[in-house]
Amino acid sequence: MFDQNSTQQPYLFERRISKFHIILFSALVIIICSDVNNLLSNLLGIKAFLSIPILLITLLLLIKTLRQRILISHISILLFISVYAWLLLFGTLINLLTEFPGQDTEYRWRYYIPSLFLFVVSYGISYILIKNGKFHFLLKIFSFAFFINSVFIILGSLSGISLFNQNILANGQIERLSGLIDSANQAGQITVLGQLFILTLFFNTENRNKRSVLFLGYLLCVTAGIMTFSKAAFLNIIVVLLWAIMFIFSERHENKYPISLRKRMRFLIFIIVILSLLVVNFNKINDKLTPEQRNRFIQFSELWQGKINSETTSRRSDIIRVAWDYIIKDPIVGHGLGTFHSLPKIKWGTHNEFLLLWGEVGFVGFSLYVGFLVTLWMSTSTVRRGHIKFLERGLVLFLFITSFVTHNILNTKFLVLIIGFLLAVIINKHLLDNVNYEYA
Repeated sequence: MFDQNSTQQPYLFERRISKFHIILFSALVIIICSDVNNLLSNLLGIKAFLSIPILLITLLLLIKTLRQRILISHISILLFISVYAWLLLFGTLINLLTEFPGQDTEYRWRYYIPSLFLFVVSYGISYILIKNGKFHFLLKIFSFAFFINSVFIILGSLSGISLFNQNILANGQIERLSGLIDSANQAGQITVLGQLFILTLFFNTENRNKRSVLFLGYLLCVTAGIMTFSKAAFLNIIVVLLWAIMFIFSERHENKYPISLRKRMRFLIFIIVILSLLVVNFNKINDKLTPEQRNRFIQFSELWQGKINSETTSRRSDIIRVAWDYIIKDPIVGHGLGTFHSLPKIKWGTHNEFLLLWGEVGFVGFSLYVGFLVTLWMSTSTVRRGHIKFLERGLVLFLFITSFVTHNILNTKFLVLIIGFLLAVIINKHLLDNVNYEYA
């Protein structure tokens, strides 16, 4: 792109991004991750994947993205786009040639196309910002966007107010908190993403005061995640914590601020102290829980011990059996677009991305998605900057676990944004590893 021996900055993108587009993208990320989009759709009385104002912002950013020269030849990007293409085109063809309960072509296209737009925008704008030395700015925007809902969950706990009736029991007690998000499970996922991004900033910050603030933010996100009483959130919280501990004790990569033994021990001591306080005050905490909340903790502990049944998996095991029965009837071709969003007989979605793709568009769709996750993991193996590797691999682990428990990643707005961001980081890993690269 530039002659690296010239005086001009060799890593600066050919076309700068304007402040207007940066503000638009920042607003889009915050709106999507705090689910203001859903609020706007309800206010306007239009049931759509993207509300009209958010769709207009997305289209403006999409135009900006398409006017840039952006690399899309990486295997991970091609595989991810292929998943969408195979799902829409082959799934529609199956719908035209066969009949199966739940086939819904028009409705799914209306949701998947805007989702694909969001992915392109997230990847394209993140790509441009990284090329212009604004990787650290991206980290801050996503951290703030994910942290917002954790604040509302904490405030909801302190005030005893829930914005959504499905989280309130018949006796008026709040069973699960979700902040601004109408789904407690998705709220749990967002708190986990907040933990990953905030810890990434924590590992790349030397200032002690900033570290203290970031660590407090991490603890708030963990607390908020627990308050969603999502078993998937419980699992992801543990995985992120274990991954952070593994990272700080095995980190051998170049870092702007190397993690000294003292910092590693300090982080571990903080964690031990917090866990000890939880154990000491367990009875007090347990007394404040509703029977339903206490039961979810018990079910998760049983699931952690390997006891898989209808209760511990919140009926997910039953759904898997039903879905598998339909899959083996036509494992190669599948049953068509939309069929596994509401399975016949039980009228529940699969809550499993692997089963959804296999059931709707056959083994090829399933294989494309598995290949996408594998290439993501392999692409992170050569990263030298420690905190970047922590974030990349943490996000891949999160996507892998979430693929087993969420209804449809390809149709979840904030997850599509994260995938776009992650791919932009992976594509620019050689730039980010360069010691002269400044994080704005």
